[in-house]
Amino acid sequence: MIYNYKITIPKDTAETNLFEQDIKLTHGIIHKVEFLFPPGPVGLAGIAIFDAIHQVWPTNTGTYFISDNETISYPEHHPILIEPFLLRAKAYNTDDTYEHSITVRIGILPIEVLAPWLQSYDKRLLNIFRGY
Repeated sequence: MIYNYKITIPKDTAETNLFEQDIKLTHGIIHKVEFLFPPGPVGLAGIAIFDAIHQVWPTNTGTYFISDNETISYPEHHPILIEPFLLRAKAYNTDDTYEHSITVRIGILPIEVLAPWLQSYDKRLLNIFRGY
């Protein structure tokens, strides 16, 4: 499954008053992440993704992905196992004239595919006999 979220950040959104948007997912393991920056932000807009209160991307706390006319794409292995299966985008836009949008794409697969060792012992045995 690939989730696609367009995060549109209003103009004059300071780092001290971040724009926030939930990213609703499903139970599973995130295996791919992409941030698509169209032409235009020229370093004026930045985005970070949080799982609960912990910043997960970029990994170093207090930083943001900032770019222009580029896609940042990388493999990942981040479990989303506890409801409500949400991440949260936090973003800023210091442009005083235009809003800017950053598209976030997240690929997620079932635990059975990417991390079968996280399943319960009974479920693993059942899947063995089913041929998974």
